[in-house]
Amino acid sequence: MAERLRRWLTILAGRRYLRPEEVDGHASSALTLVGGLYLNALLYPDQADLDPEKNTIRRFAERVVGSRSAPYR
Repeated sequence: MAERLRRWLTILAGRRYLRPEEVDGHASSALTLVGGLYLNALLYPDQADLDPEKNTIRRFAERVVGSRSAPYR
């Protein structure tokens, strides 16, 4: 999963949606976020609600690539 995520972020960096030097940091942060959400769901299955988790991941992705439709300059 980590390598696939890095490849995807590298593609986005190649399209200038994020800076190449940020790929590893964003990949690490994304893996930490998803791992934490997964662990929380395992520990507290009765409290699992996918909508807030989906929103958390969406907000993270928007911050990584920006909510803009154009690449950075």
